[in-house]
Amino acid sequence: MPTICLYEVERSILKNLGRDGARAARERMLIGRLIPLHAEIAWRAAELSVQHKLPLADAIINATAPRYDAELWTQDKHLEELPGVRYFPKLELKDGLLGQARSTSFRG
Repeated sequence: MPTICLYEVERSILKNLGRDGARAARERMLIGRLIPLHAEIAWRAAELSVQHKLPLADAIINATAPRYDAELWTQDKHLEELPGVRYFPKLELKDGLLGQARSTSFRG
């Protein structure tokens, strides 16, 4: 997992679930292998950013996955059509409870 994902996930969870949710997410994220940004990935991210009009974090994430033969799973709809991306929709909030995901390909 690119280290920029720590920022992306932390920001989203803090905004939506608060500090307790963020703490729980941190523990789960640190189970995986963290990949620092290095020159080769940065250069590839710049190419992808220009080619697909991606923001910084998305470009870095998209450049990192193939470099490490990793599958890229995302809930970002705008990345759904990119090569090598496995998209699954976000769960919907209904009456304070998480609704059913519209995809069955993700097992969390």
